[in-house]
Amino acid sequence: TTVDFPGVQDTRANDINTAGDIVGSYVDNNSYNNTGGSNGTKEHGFLYRGGVFTTIDFPGANYTEVWRINDNGQVLGRYQSGNRGTHIFLLALASSTFLSIDYPGAAATAVSYFTQMGGLNNNGDIASDYCGSGDCGLDTVSGFLLSGGAFSSLEVPGAVGTVPFGINDQGAIVGGYIDPSLRVHGFLRTPN
Repeated sequence: TTVDFPGVQDTRANDINTAGDIVGSYVDNNSYNNTGGSNGTKEHGFLYRGGVFTTIDFPGANYTEVWRINDNGQVLGRYQSGNRGTHIFLLALASSTFLSIDYPGAAATAVSYFTQMGGLNNNGDIASDYCGSGDCGLDTVSGFLLSGGAFSSLEVPGAVGTVPFGINDQGAIVGGYIDPSLRVHGFLRTPN
């Protein structure tokens, strides 16, 4: 079955929950420019529920990506603010309430140079990444877990960069890490 947002060129379905709700992102014309620039292009998130598409845009954002949906109607994504900084958000569908989330003291959260998606489980736990310095790159990105309102940094021992992609309901986290030779490897972090 094809899932294409009506009237756009590019659609990406990123996640589905057990109710069959699908979330993803689309670009509003043929360009891949996410900046909302002079050519009018802009990336948006979407929810596809019961055969109906609904656009999801973080208020005031230059662009919005939607990555994950859990069985509790929480949606996780990334947006770019007016100052070009990236942030993640959690949207509660029942109340249409957005919560912006940044790792404390980070230069950027959900670093935009990587085509990654953070993780969200049915407990509301979030796994994503951040950059602690202004010079964000593959060798300066770190992972984090947000669980029960508390942040904890995730670092694979010996890695120069750690990027979580997913988290299950038991708290196991998967992702990629960069070794000192800048090779990428997968990782699994199990809860303590």
